[in-house]
Amino acid sequence: MIIIMIIIIIIIIIIIIIIIIIIIIIIIIIIIIILCIRGGGGGGGGGGRRGGGGGGGGGRGRRGGGGRGGGEEEEEEEERRRRRKRRRRRRRRRRRRRRRRRRRRRRRRRKKKKEEEEEEEEEEEEEKKKKKKKRRRWEDEI
Repeated sequence: MIIIMIIIIIIIIIIIIIIIIIIIIIIIIIIIIILCIRGGGGGGGGGGRRGGGGGGGGGRGRRGGGGRGGGEEEEEEEERRRRRKRRRRRRRRRRRRRRRRRRRRRRRRRKKKKEEEEEEEEEEEEEKKKKKKKRRRWEDEI
């Protein structure tokens, strides 16, 4: 009777351990899925702009990584990128017109700046010459 009781207790303990392991595995899988859906954080090694995708996906950046949930994000990201590219093209056309006007002003400023720089350089050279003369006088006195 005692032996049978011990065997039953051991079996119950093993079953409890197996149940606990299964629960832990399920929790881990849920965490991985959540990370994949968010696309980023944790996971294998990180990397990329937002940090690696959930389960397996380091280095893929924005795309989520890890088969589950990642795919939905990828489509959204691609759509966003396309929209951004369209916006950028429109902006560039407007900027070009403005730049032409600015360039003319800049050239005038540059001329002024060059003249000022040349004057400063001349002044610096004169100062250096004066210092050299002073040094020579000191040396002569000594």
